[in-house]
Amino acid sequence: ADPLKFRDEKRYTDRLKDARAKTGQQDAVLAARGTIGNLPVVIVAQNFMFMGGSLGMASGEAFVAGAERAVADKVPLVLVVASGGAR
Repeated sequence: ADPLKFRDEKRYTDRLKDARAKTGQQDAVLAARGTIGNLPVVIVAQNFMFMGGSLGMASGEAFVAGAERAVADKVPLVLVVASGGAR
């Protein structure tokens, strides 16, 4: 979605389509449950190859969902932050 109708050299929706085709992902952020060693964790990672790790609404929802899952499961949350501007 592009609620701000953002545009610079290209429309945001066109950039989104290009990033999806390039990476095979729907968004810049993935969340998953798994283990590191034998320790169960939830991991949330940004893919810089997806528009420089751009944070849109879906990315924010993935971060929140990952955090909520970690709290519910009482396991560590591991964040892999890779963005051109978010700190």
